Amino acid sequence: MTHELKTWPVYFDAILAGVKTFEVRKNDRPFMESDYLLLREWNGLSQIYTGREKVMFVTYVLGGFVPGYTVMAIIPAVNPMDGCAGAVTP
Repeated sequence: MTHELKTWPVYFDAILAGVKTFEVRKNDRPFMESDYLLLREWNGLSQIYTGREKVMFVTYVLGGFVPGYTVMAIIPAVNPMDGCAGAVTP
């Protein structure tokens, strides 16, 4: 399953840089291991999408850590045409 999620620029940049390898979200949908997250950069001040997107693959889900929230370990999803190891994009 692919989940489309708004992501603030500071967190989006950290994901692109490879330093943020997790996502904490309100548990308002059935997040599961092997899901994909379509992260869309969202400017909360101007209330618009910036146009930048990144697909991430969920490798682990930790639920119940904080009631009502889930923590997901994520890695970049790759295009199978690239010949790279890792998660395949949906």
